[in-house]
Amino acid sequence: MKLTKSKLKEIIREEIQKLNETRLKDIVPDIIFIAAQYTSKKLDHIARQSWDSSEELTKEIMQSIPIHKWTSFRKDVNKLLKTYRIREEIQNLKERVNYIGPFVFSDRTDKEELLDVVAGAVDGYSNYTRGMQYKKSDYKKAYQEAEKILKKVHGMSGNEINREVRKR
Repeated sequence: MKLTKSKLKEIIREEIQKLNETRLKDIVPDIIFIAAQYTSKKLDHIARQSWDSSEELTKEIMQSIPIHKWTSFRKDVNKLLKTYRIREEIQNLKERVNYIGPFVFSDRTDKEELLDVVAGAVDGYSNYTRGMQYKKSDYKKAYQEAEKILKKVHGMSGNEINREVRKR
């Protein structure tokens, strides 16, 4: 099966949805800890349930909290959710996926695949003719990005990369 950009985007969307559900499970204990500061009622029954969104969870917890404490509870929960979002954004930046020309790769792509990308990009750049599907600059960008990842993540030098690419 050939992996197209649309199929890859669909897979990524599904994975992100699964991750969001998993992350919400990670956040529930923190939200309940915050709620415990505002009520004397037990919240164990809430912790055992499965939640689809932090909004539903917060509404359920607010039924156990006195009305005059709702705004401060909401502020604390929003602060917590904001810190989680910032952590997620930082993580997403670290694991960004590159769609450059015909190539799709990320920081987590293994060394061999990245070397294949470099070889393909060099080949595409050197054999470029007018009318090709992708721009010549796309091949150059793909080469540069893949090389950066090889150097940064896999600790390869420029000479090592060139040697490996020539073997292919």
